[in-house]
Amino acid sequence: MPVYKVKPELLISAIESVRRQSYLNWELCIVDDGSDDVTIKKILENYSENDNRIKIQLNKTNHGISSATNDALDLATGEFVGLLDNDDILTFDALEEVFAAIKNNPSTDYIYSDECKIDDNGLPIEIFSKPDWSPSALINCMYTGHFSIYRKKLIYDIGKFRSKYDFSQDYDLALRASSQANNIIHISKVLYGWRMTEGSGAQGDKPYARISNIAALQDFADNKRILAKAEPEPYGNHLRILKSQNHEKVSIIIPSDNFTNISNTIDTIIENTLYENYEIIIVTNSKIAAKLQPIKSYDQIRIAKYDLPFNFSDKCNYGAKMATGEIIVFFNDDVRVVSKDWLEIIIEAFITTGAGIVGPKLLYENYLIQHAGMVTGVRGLVGTAFHCLPHETQA
Repeated sequence: MPVYKVKPELLISAIESVRRQSYLNWELCIVDDGSDDVTIKKILENYSENDNRIKIQLNKTNHGISSATNDALDLATGEFVGLLDNDDILTFDALEEVFAAIKNNPSTDYIYSDECKIDDNGLPIEIFSKPDWSPSALINCMYTGHFSIYRKKLIYDIGKFRSKYDFSQDYDLALRASSQANNIIHISKVLYGWRMTEGSGAQGDKPYARISNIAALQDFADNKRILAKAEPEPYGNHLRILKSQNHEKVSIIIPSDNFTNISNTIDTIIENTLYENYEIIIVTNSKIAAKLQPIKSYDQIRIAKYDLPFNFSDKCNYGAKMATGEIIVFFNDDVRVVSKDWLEIIIEAFITTGAGIVGPKLLYENYLIQHAGMVTGVRGLVGTAFHCLPHETQA
């Protein structure tokens, strides 16, 4: 726990949330980073004198949150370390849940839990139920956040916290750690209360954090040798692949027996696709194939004749066998392209996250969302995310 000029009552609350843990085999490593506050010093010294599980270090000058956190890490003797801000709180069973996760997943290197924002009185205001491990979500924002627990060796192996990314030091660490971690576990239970005090990250009151946030993401991309530019967006971050990259060939497969739909679909793809390295494979019957002969003048279009009764799945498989691209896009014949960089954005998801399957946001003609991904558990099965909400709806 790095400490710096925190309200004494909030510091006490944070420490007491650790002391009240149902799991007893813990140590609390606190570094005051030059607060120059006699009250804080006395609080820390009193806790250290009366509870041998609490270790303290009082720095004479301020070196920044990354440096102070690294000092606290050096005090730690545990195999795993959890990160707690000096004004936040843990639920009473937080460490017990973490211990259970480690026991059930002994190879894990990185654990995170759900969290909630709390007011000055410690009352919950907003619960954040997180997805299981998602590389794409982490690129978009520091969603793993609190409560984060790392294998100590992993943190040291990747160089600990880096001061040049202060104010986004936890994001920088998560990006680097997730690239090296053997196993990442999500505890789907609220274990952490993130206090919404004025000027806190919970309030979003740190504009300078946005700058270091993007810098950390750019460093992550550079180290992964991803030719991309990290960019801020209203609701998160974005890794935009540089347009000079056209090395991934894409095969767009259109299974259809409707001449009008095929013609319209071909037009919308060719007119609205900036990405150049792609082919279109039309899987259709011989009669329609004959009508489509004029469009074969486009070098990227191929026609696969399929004269069996219409079977969508079989047609997709038939087209996939002919595909020469590294990425295959299954494209319905009634879909129209509305964003010229649509294919580049899909490819970005493959390159930046290592995903095996990527789906776009689909809209109805009235611009309401048809779906923006699939969600398991809807009516006990699976459902479409954000169905019939306005197209600008953010997650």
